[in-house]
Amino acid sequence: MVNVLQTVNPILLFLALTAPAAAREENQPASGARYVAMGSSFASGSGVAPYAPSAPARCQRSTRNYAQLLAKKLDLYLVDVTCGGRDYRPHPGALERASGAD
Repeated sequence: MVNVLQTVNPILLFLALTAPAAAREENQPASGARYVAMGSSFASGSGVAPYAPSAPARCQRSTRNYAQLLAKKLDLYLVDVTCGGRDYRPHPGALERASGAD
C-alpha cells in the first residue's frame, strides 16, 4: 500500500498543478486579439491621470484605465472609446417605447 501511494501521490500532485494552468491557457484570448472598450467615466478612468493624448480632452480617458491595463497584460489590440460623461444611448426613450411604457 505504501508503494502504491508513493507512486500515485506524485502523479496526482503533477496533475493538480498542471490542470489549472492548462485551463487558463485555453480561456486566454489570442495574442493581438481585438478588445473594444466602451463606457463612461468609470470605464474611462476619469480622475486618474495621465490621460491619453489621442482622446478628446473632455473624455478624460486615462492611460491607466481598466481596458488599458487588461490589454497590456493580455497583449491585446485595444480600441478604447471610453469617455467620461458620455451617454451611449443612441436613441433616448427607445427601450421604453419598445416595452410599451409611456
